[in-house]
Amino acid sequence: MELNLLERIDCPLRIIGKILIDSQYRAFWKYHREFSKILKYNQDFLFRYKHSILDEIIEFQNDAYDCYINMVKTFENSPFKDDYFSRFCLPNYIAHVLFPISFSLYPALLTAYLPHCYSSLRLAVEALGVMYLAEDIPDNWYERKLRRFRRMIRGRATSEVISKVDPKLGSLFSKFSNWLHAVNYLKRVTEYFFKSHELPPRSLGSPMPYNEADLEELHQLENDVNTVRKLVPKILRKWYDKIGLQP
Repeated sequence: MELNLLERIDCPLRIIGKILIDSQYRAFWKYHREFSKILKYNQDFLFRYKHSILDEIIEFQNDAYDCYINMVKTFENSPFKDDYFSRFCLPNYIAHVLFPISFSLYPALLTAYLPHCYSSLRLAVEALGVMYLAEDIPDNWYERKLRRFRRMIRGRATSEVISKVDPKLGSLFSKFSNWLHAVNYLKRVTEYFFKSHELPPRSLGSPMPYNEADLEELHQLENDVNTVRKLVPKILRKWYDKIGLQP
């Protein structure tokens, strides 16, 4: 039976569309295979040469989870049990900053994208210091506390402000900011190249495979995660004491 004009046009178009879709899927699965292969390679590399950094990040995740559970248990028998999330800043820090950040480090490490790790650690220490200090603002709504506190410190260096909570917070914020600064970042890329005759993985897109030239930076990242991990519960305990609660 002879095809009408619409069928004669539609049939080739469907064939062409199928070819285009299939080629897109082929490209997707090819990328997916390469992506998975690099993640597996990086995990094996870290297991072999720097297992301790994986342990450190897992411990950071466990600590963040413990902070969350302890917070819930602490407030459930307190006078603030019905409104502590809306009243206080630091419960929101634990739930919306510390918890997700701690779980974002592991996948970032597997993709060899260390800038994400350092920007996350910087956010963790900055938010901890700012939200701790904002608790002193006389208000029953945490967002208003934060807005008023931000107006109060406008124009002042963040490292100087959060050092009032603990000097380590300010020094860590400055350290992580320097790591991420464009000039220092490019300087490290150049030094890496002259040392290993290769560009660092983060300069070539993500994910990229590690090599032994990355071990020095991974060691430093491990120490920085450990420092943040130990500092967070110390400051949270200080705040619980301040409001008369025992975690």
